[in-house]
Amino acid sequence: MVERPLVLDLGAMIENVEPAPDLAWARALALDPSFYKEIVFFRRGRMRRALPPEKFVERASEQEFDCLRDWLLGVTTSPKMIDRAAQPSWSAPRLSPRAAVEKESVILLKPGALGWDDPGFAAWLMGDPGREAFCLIGAPLALDWPEYASEGEAAALPRRLRAIARLARACIVPDETSKRRLETAFGELSLAAPPAFVVAAPSPLAGGDDIPFDEKFAAIPFFIAIDAIEARANTTMLLHIWRDFLAAGTGAPKLILAGRRGLQIEEIKPLLDWNAKIGSVVYEAPDLAPRHLRFLARHARAVLAADFAGASGPLLRDARALGAKVIASDAPAHREALGDGDLFPPIDGRGWRDAIRAAGAAGPAPQPSARLIEAKDVLAGIRALAERLR
Repeated sequence: MVERPLVLDLGAMIENVEPAPDLAWARALALDPSFYKEIVFFRRGRMRRALPPEKFVERASEQEFDCLRDWLLGVTTSPKMIDRAAQPSWSAPRLSPRAAVEKESVILLKPGALGWDDPGFAAWLMGDPGREAFCLIGAPLALDWPEYASEGEAAALPRRLRAIARLARACIVPDETSKRRLETAFGELSLAAPPAFVVAAPSPLAGGDDIPFDEKFAAIPFFIAIDAIEARANTTMLLHIWRDFLAAGTGAPKLILAGRRGLQIEEIKPLLDWNAKIGSVVYEAPDLAPRHLRFLARHARAVLAADFAGASGPLLRDARALGAKVIASDAPAHREALGDGDLFPPIDGRGWRDAIRAAGAAGPAPQPSARLIEAKDVLAGIRALAERLR
């Protein structure tokens, strides 16, 4: 039997400058070199080939990490200025010379709910019996947190779920929490849910060579939050906690915000851009490579995940595997990933502040290397599942 090619539909990424949490799979897979020639998007009913922005070009990542390292070590006192206009965007895919793609037999991986209701996509999918589409999805924000979703997403979600129920060979989800929530959502619409399978998703920490443990960094009191900088991620609460630390005058630890600015940052932007005191202890690092994030997680006093939607399960799983201390919001997916630990309601500012202060008292110790789930593992699992369902 001929092995069918795996193709990744980038359409949901093109519509979202900073992908929503349930599209994290798309980012991890799109940045895997094995997919560079098999990334597509649908436009005007045709499947077109595209390449992702070179977001993790090694040279740029190394330069950003060098600047951050100097800031942590006190070599420089001010974070570098970020040229946001120069940052590559998922919203402008680069077409290859052979843009049109017409594969007769293919396994299409389509992240998120966006685009499933496109008549052109449905016509293409049903145009050959050898074509199958798998929906890679976590629990969409619009189900329980519509205020943090893109405009119009909540209203469109029932229509898109109906299309997924009709067209998807199966849904592939990152955890049991997402599986249960999706099954409930299909049931609320009186739809027969497609079969759903849990395939562990890669986290931002997976990939690349390790950087050796460094005692100098372990001695520096700093914390890291690896997520988009936006309202859903509860960035505002973290910044207000750091403002309290500064007001106390006892020496505030440093905070690294390892992510790009996302949606609904009206309350966040003034704190980051206009408050010089916060700017002296908070560093935005939007484009670090996984090896750098892994190094920082190992040396931080704790990895912070304060988001309201509980969308950081894979990250917390891998941070715990690396031996890092984790402080996270008390959400079902986070409880599934961690089992136990420092879990606080995302609105419990005092509890978060006290937990962060306690974690800052002692530095981390070297830990054995851990084998993390990478994009290649996910692709192998999806291919095996697709062939089993064939």
